[in-house]
Order: sequence, then C-alpha cells, then structure tokens
Amino acid sequence: MFIEFASVTSALRGLLRDGLGDDVVLSSRPIDELLSQPAGRNTLNVLLLSTSPIRHSASLPSLAGGGRIQRPSPTFELLYLVTALGTEDLMAEALLEHAARRFDEFATLTSARGRLCLAADGASLIGTERADWVAQDGRLNITPFAADLPTWLSVWSTLRASWRLSAMYTVAPVALVPNDTTPPVLDHLA
Repeated sequence: MFIEFASVTSALRGLLRDGLGDDVVLSSRPIDELLSQPAGRNTLNVLLLSTSPIRHSASLPSLAGGGRIQRPSPTFELLYLVTALGTEDLMAEALLEHAARRFDEFATLTSARGRLCLAADGASLIGTERADWVAQDGRLNITPFAADLPTWLSVWSTLRASWRLSAMYTVAPVALVPNDTTPPVLDHLA
C-alpha cells in the first residue's frame, strides 16, 4: 500500500491548519479514538478529516518520450468527511465554517500550494518530495458533496459514533502513477 491518498489528506490538514488556534486538534484519526483520549470527551475542540475512495476510473493512456504509449494511471475521487467537535457553545459551527471557507478559497489545490500545505502539516510519513500529484504539477479540485439523508445515516452508522456536525467534500483527480517506486507505508512504520 502506498501513500498517495495519505499525501492528499496531509495536504488538506495543512490547508486547514492555517488560522486555527492552539486549542484545536486537527486530526484524521477515528472519532472514537480521539474521544477516548485521557483529555476526555468534553475538553477537546476537534476538526476531523476522514476519507474514503468513492470512485475509480482509468485515465487515458499517454504518450511517453519516443512515441510509446504508456499504461494509463488509475484515478480516484476521494470523499472527505469533515467533522467538528467543540467544548464551547457554537465552537463546532465555527470550526466547520473555517473548513468550508478554506476549501472554498482553495477550491483548486495547485502543486505549489500543495507543497506548502504538506510542509505545514509536517506528517513524518510523507515528505513533500513523496507526493506524486505535487511532483507532477497536479491540481486537485475540492468540491462540496451534497449527501442525502440515507447517505448521512449510512456514514454515521458505519463510523459507529453519535452524529456530529459535519460536511462532505470530494477531492479529485488523485492519480496513482504507474511503476511507482514509493516505498510501502509499512516500511516507514517498522
């Protein structure tokens, strides 16, 4: 398993980090895990990103140097659930609005902005040189996802958590580069 999806999540966290105070935890860990921390359920202001690939499509083959046709890169659309938890009245709403404004301001995440966001997030697993979409001057489009009630119910029952103030966004296209030589994630965790 490689880290292209993780690099997108890290860039989004870096994008959201700008403007948040020190009293806000920005995480992509499971909700239940965060709420069971020693800090306790009522002491955290949290902005949470959860992701899932929702669509896959093969892109068209491209021409390599010398006119050879290269194998197409599979592309994905990732669905992000942005969840806000607050310790004070209306804090969750303020946090979710922060995320909505940042995603609206940078609805197209360029590779230059992606480098800055990856550096701001500082995830040790992902270096700015490791994200193929950044290295190949890619652009990611961040779009609000209008979910109906059955979709929301399905999401929250899958997470096995109480409903929290949330919004959904899609990020696309995320391409997996053929013949990727990026080391597997497990090599980094060992």
